[in-house]
Amino acid sequence: MSNAKLHIDIAQGTIEAEGSEDFVWKVYEDFRDNLQPNMVSKDRPDNQTQAGDQETPPPVSSGGRKPRPKRVTNNKVAKESTPGLRSYRPKLVDDLDTRGIKEFIAPYAMTNHYNNIVAFVKFLESKGRKPATFDQVFTCYRDAGIKLPVAFPQAFIDARRNKGFIEFTGSEDVDLTIRGTNHIDHGGMNKPAQA
Repeated sequence: MSNAKLHIDIAQGTIEAEGSEDFVWKVYEDFRDNLQPNMVSKDRPDNQTQAGDQETPPPVSSGGRKPRPKRVTNNKVAKESTPGLRSYRPKLVDDLDTRGIKEFIAPYAMTNHYNNIVAFVKFLESKGRKPATFDQVFTCYRDAGIKLPVAFPQAFIDARRNKGFIEFTGSEDVDLTIRGTNHIDHGGMNKPAQA
């Protein structure tokens, strides 16, 4: 995997990132999404973009240093291009048939929210609910007796962006990707054998 380097200096606000291209790209996207319009100089040349403009990111260069850890804030939902997620509040689906959910998830290591979401979307597929919705997954969490993520929509964003296990464009159309299907069907989530 190649390393990349990014350096931005908006009136010496400065942001530097080094690491894999994916990591640098994510840092750039987070920076771009959080950029305030008043941070961009009013007397900028016409060839520069303002915050929110859809342009290609600045070029990245190869480097050999170790990546710096990215600061993560757990108390807010990341700004995503998926509309409506910041204001989304989960609701129970009263008519959802979740009988057998505990038996369905029993062979799987439900150790993190990535695995939980993959297992619940697979369960919902087995019940004919494809694509799944955030509310259906929320109901599965409750009926399976598994602790909910504090930032519920963020768990879906992370499962999509960090792991590539699911895809969605809103809270009503969650599907497993090939990677997510392989993760659950071919041993990525199996509990270790007990001796």
